[in-house]
Amino acid sequence: MKRFEDGLSDEGRAEGEVIAEIAGVPVRTSDNAGSYYCAHAWWTVTGWAGSDDATAAIDHEGEPLVGFLHVPADPETTGDPAPERDRHAALREVVAAALRGWLDHLPEGARVLLTGFSAFAGVVDNPTGAFTGDLGEVARAVALATGSEALVDVATGAVRGRGLEVVSVVLPVDDRSLARSRAGSLPELLARVRPHAVLSMGVHRVTDHFRVEVVPTSAGLVVGEGDARHSFEPRPVQRRGDVRSLARAIARGSSRGYSGGRGGGA
Repeated sequence: MKRFEDGLSDEGRAEGEVIAEIAGVPVRTSDNAGSYYCAHAWWTVTGWAGSDDATAAIDHEGEPLVGFLHVPADPETTGDPAPERDRHAALREVVAAALRGWLDHLPEGARVLLTGFSAFAGVVDNPTGAFTGDLGEVARAVALATGSEALVDVATGAVRGRGLEVVSVVLPVDDRSLARSRAGSLPELLARVRPHAVLSMGVHRVTDHFRVEVVPTSAGLVVGEGDARHSFEPRPVQRRGDVRSLARAIARGSSRGYSGGRGGGA
């Protein structure tokens, strides 16, 4: 296995179940979110979703509407010359499918928190941060999901579509993203935005498909009385139960176009 600063790659592991193919790119489930800030974000979000303070809506299977999506690297990720293309075409469709699949379970006027990560180490242009940091791109995904024009509120970093508000944020790839008292950190955003659904994303550098993480673990995370922090030292790994609401949403949302409203879930 190759070792990166974001943990061990899992090139040798069996690939997960294909739940959809979107814009020619497979979307698979995954049981290994790594041992870096992607895994930490997934652990943080699922911990919040299981807390008394959680505001996440619940799907028909009784799971909270939260998920983590690993996005495959592209030439821009490592600074290579980029081909002439619509860089976010597939990601935009996947995000739209997730939102569309969640719509049936969300209340009118629902808030969705969408996060990506910034550049780090060999990742000079993180596709998830490039997407979430471009409100125009987020608006295109929201419009695809809802079937109506989406409006951008630059002042608040929000995109509003038909009965839906998406708050889009780029997180730093360091412990600032985990600090509860820091404005713009993941714990602070969860407490302040009080979202009904959360879609967090990060780049995966050694796969060519989208990976929906279903197993939250604390790998590489020091959890104590204060803020959580990353450690490269071996740590005891905690594991929570699988969360597959995002996988189901993408499968459902990719199989149908906008249906005109909520309540007709497949």
